[in-house]
Amino acid sequence: MENKIVKIFCLAFALLTVLALADIIFVPKGFFTQARVEGSSVKSFVIETNGEHDLNITLPPEALATKITLDKGEDESTYIVTVPGFNENDFYDFPIEGHCDGIKSIKYAQRGRDGIFEIITENYAVIDGDITSDNVLYLDVLQLHDVYDHVIVVDAGHGGSDTGAVIGDVSEKDLDLAVAMRLKSLLDKDESIKVFYTREDDIDFGMRERVELVEETGADLLLSIHMGATASGRMSTINGARALYRVTDKTGKSKQFAQLCINKLITATGCGSKGVVAGDDIYTVGNVKVPVALVECGFLTNEEEQKKLLTEEYQERCANALYEAIEQTLVSMSPKSAASK
Repeated sequence: MENKIVKIFCLAFALLTVLALADIIFVPKGFFTQARVEGSSVKSFVIETNGEHDLNITLPPEALATKITLDKGEDESTYIVTVPGFNENDFYDFPIEGHCDGIKSIKYAQRGRDGIFEIITENYAVIDGDITSDNVLYLDVLQLHDVYDHVIVVDAGHGGSDTGAVIGDVSEKDLDLAVAMRLKSLLDKDESIKVFYTREDDIDFGMRERVELVEETGADLLLSIHMGATASGRMSTINGARALYRVTDKTGKSKQFAQLCINKLITATGCGSKGVVAGDDIYTVGNVKVPVALVECGFLTNEEEQKKLLTEEYQERCANALYEAIEQTLVSMSPKSAASK
């Protein structure tokens, strides 16, 4: 019995050894030994060529071209290209050709019978792809303004540990986000505009990060949504909408945008006006280089106005007003509009 157990153990050990050696032998050059799990960087292996397209991958005969997919990853800069039938050996036989302008990184991973390419772009560039008649998958890196007429950033003020004004059990950050998300439902219907949101949830998002988002996306416009409150936080008769703009915007577009936001809010809600004021001392207003309006939709320290701001109907009216202000401002900034003047 003891000899039988020893024989079984030896056979099992021998089998494991063979399997281990087979894995070493059949994973080429050892480069993709981790690819099956976490992916390996292959950006430096792209063969530099000047062609019609940015990246070209010749597909092996086994690749199922009709089932290749190009999907968005976890964020706006990440794209996942899945090539069924493309394996680790094919990467060496059919290398990527082209260039990596506008691309931060390319990773390759093996998931079963699928080859997975994860591509992360710079400055939120867009990846577009197709398959040529000679069985080559090509990928192009497109800048946002090559795809969309306009790019804007909508900023729901505060968030996370930064609550903004807190009046009783009402936190400004919650109402900022509520109006921003109602505005999102309107803006996302327009496929000619790409909108980036600083937050779509109750998260921390720093002032510097907000400005960087505007810069990295090459946005044409920034709208920051807030609520007003007295400096003391005490209830008062002060009410109405107010907008801050960047005085150093020599084009005057920032002030025009801010005033338009106020005008639209007054028309849509019947609220009072606290006018437009200089906002350069506010980090997000003073440090962007595009037209910007920081809009306070009403005062939380005014009992009547706070009640209105807490209702879905009033939030919807605010969102519609801001949507109209954005649309009208973008039309005035378009080349066609400028040419007609």
